[in-house]
Amino acid sequence: MVVSHWDLPDLKSRGAASGFWCSLSLERFAGALSGVSEEFTLLAFLNCFRLARADVMVVAFVTTLAGVSFGRSLLPSDFLLATLLALVSTNSIYSLNAWADRRGDSLDKPERMIPSGCVPARLALVYGGVLTVAGFVYPFYFFDSWELRLLCWALPVIAVAYSLPPLHIKRRPMLAVLVTATGLTIPFQVGCHHSGADPLVFASFVPLVCMALAVVLLKDVSDGRGDVREGIRNLHIRFGSRLFQVSIAVAFGAVVLAVVAGVPDSILIFLLIGFGCVTMVNLRVLSGAVSVEGMYSRLTRSMVGACVLIFGFGMVLGWL
Repeated sequence: MVVSHWDLPDLKSRGAASGFWCSLSLERFAGALSGVSEEFTLLAFLNCFRLARADVMVVAFVTTLAGVSFGRSLLPSDFLLATLLALVSTNSIYSLNAWADRRGDSLDKPERMIPSGCVPARLALVYGGVLTVAGFVYPFYFFDSWELRLLCWALPVIAVAYSLPPLHIKRRPMLAVLVTATGLTIPFQVGCHHSGADPLVFASFVPLVCMALAVVLLKDVSDGRGDVREGIRNLHIRFGSRLFQVSIAVAFGAVVLAVVAGVPDSILIFLLIGFGCVTMVNLRVLSGAVSVEGMYSRLTRSMVGACVLIFGFGMVLGWL
């Protein structure tokens, strides 16, 4: 493992957290930029693209276009918007989080880019910072509406608030899963607002957040050792098998809300498939057929597949 001299000290004390927050001044950030050249290689830069999660970026891209499709036909500029929301805004959240999680990942997921030494910690921080700044800039060129700009800005705000002091939402697990679940639906909301979709589509936002919440509740089930080391209250350690039962209940609640709200058929079908995926994976874990180590990756792959199947083919075949 390569340890950068920019690695955080122990953030359990308020003094350490306060000192780190001061280190994010413009002078220190400029110093980081000037020092990156010492550790920069083309391979390290290319590996920065692997800090983010490909599955989440696929979901952001597809759901942005799906949201637009609910209101009108797609234009070339819509594909550019979807690309920016995926590669810039969504990427900024997961890239900064990869930097913030590097110590915990060195225990639970040492194969990731920063713990394995493929990306220097300082380069990862600068890369995430650049994406975050870019996430505040490009909405000015796409939208005249302040409502849409603010909606897009929610993603870089989440990137900073989730992973960095003083808020560091990740250390508040219930708030963290709620913020993450909401963030996953923002690209869809941007697409719907951008195209002026039917009001029934807007009624689907809450059920979609609930379904995302059912999945995100399980995101840290394999991060126990790293979370304990960093002083983060891991939900799986705290609630045990009850967490899997809660996940199933929340997914079922998402379907019930969708039926009551009368959401479009394509969204209801996606939620039904999602409920099936969440229920099947959780029940297999509870029965001992699947270990908790690989369950979250299985579940996310299933949800991404359902998203691409319903919304991707729906756009092509004109179902939306």
